[in-house]
Amino acid sequence: MEWKYVENNEKPLAYATGDWDGKNSDQIIAEDEKGEIHVAYFCEGTMDGSTYEIWYDKHEYLINVPIVRWLTLPK
Repeated sequence: MEWKYVENNEKPLAYATGDWDGKNSDQIIAEDEKGEIHVAYFCEGTMDGSTYEIWYDKHEYLINVPIVRWLTLPK
């Protein structure tokens, strides 16, 4: 497994749709700028003409600290 870095514009593929705005990625492992590890997912979309990219933890809480890198979960 290899870390992907957000600063290099490497973000998880957000493709899943449902009863929410935008698209979500599969669950991944993410590390924030404080070094804390999260099981998370990446969300992106457009709302009211503005695009957004946000990260949620596995409990669907917004991660308020910038994510710096991520890994796909092993299968």
